[in-house]
Amino acid sequence: MFDDLTGSMILILLTVLVVLLTAAKISWDSWHSKRLFCVPLPRFYRDRPSQQAAWRKACGEDVREKADALLKTLCEAFSFNPDDRYQFAPTDRIMDVYRACYSRWRFWKIADAMEIESLMMDLSRRFQLDDAEWSDLTLGEIAALIRVCE
Repeated sequence: MFDDLTGSMILILLTVLVVLLTAAKISWDSWHSKRLFCVPLPRFYRDRPSQQAAWRKACGEDVREKADALLKTLCEAFSFNPDDRYQFAPTDRIMDVYRACYSRWRFWKIADAMEIESLMMDLSRRFQLDDAEWSDLTLGEIAALIRVCE
């Protein structure tokens, strides 16, 4: 009977520990991203100034709406706060953002959250782009391509 009781106690303690660690992770991410259930931007993008002026310079007013929609789609796919979308420059590549999120192998991050696949599906659904079209392009080139396609 004593062994059964300690086994139950250990299981309860482990469950409480998992719940507390999950709550701590959610709190940490929401503190960094300023929004609940959003992942903070990688440090490189978070620490640089807003790139909104670069987007204005690179794209005219006719492309700015499409660029804004593209940046929101990127933030949705990576679970970033959409308010931080202008931390990305027109010269940034999607694979560079991905590599910043998964810069090196870590034991607890063996697999990603399928951000690239999610983004590819969103781009093809919203803007009729194939995955071969955007794989090596910058965000500014993709925004211009969206304008040409529509």
